[in-house]
Amino acid sequence: MNISFTGVNNIIYSRSYNSRNGLYADNNGNLVEGKKNYTTALVSADLTDDVTGSDLSDFRKAINSSEPLYQANCINYKNPNKIKFEVKSFIADDKSGLCSKAMFKLNDYYIFIKDRQNIPLFEYLAKFTKKLSSQVKNERQKSILEFINSDIAREVSRFIEHI
Repeated sequence: MNISFTGVNNIIYSRSYNSRNGLYADNNGNLVEGKKNYTTALVSADLTDDVTGSDLSDFRKAINSSEPLYQANCINYKNPNKIKFEVKSFIADDKSGLCSKAMFKLNDYYIFIKDRQNIPLFEYLAKFTKKLSSQVKNERQKSILEFINSDIAREVSRFIEHI
């Protein structure tokens, strides 16, 4: 579904689910095989700057403060105002407890919270999804954005705990 409000246009939301067996590192760091339940969520939009906000400039500032590979690969060069953010997470319930992990893609490029330099990018993405969530009326769209936002928060918290 496409909706529009000031600063962000042509918004698209999607979410899908699937399950499959595979290997993963459990909460104790052990490699185990088990059933993983995947959720993939995506939000895509065209960003602009206007009198009420600087969505596009904020996005570019976040990209420019991240590592050089992200600066080079996270911009859609055919449509530089476009942001496409995808989260793929899995949950597995094993003997070490509930295990969850998330992977992130920005404009079809995998991004990771592997050092402090990338935290501003994830902070921008969290603010962006939170802003959209506060402005949409549709409960399905809101739940997709809240899912994305909670995965960002969980993975950033994990990174910060290990600093």
